Amino acid sequence: MPELEIIGAPQSNYVWTVRIAAAEKGVPYKFTPLAPHSAEVGAIHPFGKIPVMRHGDLELFESKAICTYIDRTFDGPPLMPADARGAALVEQWISSVNTTIDPTCVRQYIVGYVFPGARRQAGPPPPKKDLAAVDWPLSSFLPASDKCRALAQPILRHGLLGWLCVPGSPAAK
Repeated sequence: MPELEIIGAPQSNYVWTVRIAAAEKGVPYKFTPLAPHSAEVGAIHPFGKIPVMRHGDLELFESKAICTYIDRTFDGPPLMPADARGAALVEQWISSVNTTIDPTCVRQYIVGYVFPGARRQAGPPPPKKDLAAVDWPLSSFLPASDKCRALAQPILRHGLLGWLCVPGSPAAK
């Protein structure tokens, strides 16, 4: 079987998602560290985003598509529940993280504090009223720790919700 190659910036949470999926499945892979919008990334992803993947003659972009491919192609423990209900719940939270939590919490606030220049380049910080959008995912969507663990276990395999369930976070209470 050809070698799996994962391409992207090592600090990207979505690149980590794909790398964690491969590790959970026990799939060896070659990691090629490249920035978004590099020529090699742009040749695979029409918008130059990361991660991208190569496996033989197949090139894929978008972390969800790559994780699904890894899960269905390689042996190892399944990354998604087999039953429709369980899979739908995981998909629901993956979508929620991708459409609400990552853009609001990670892109607007965490990146702005970890990389202050990034926030300045993107313009002024969002108005204080937008802080309510950050409080929602961090404090109220998974109030019970048992529920957090039960829901997060399959999602953790995708590397998407682990930061929400760390000890001491509002979601873990």
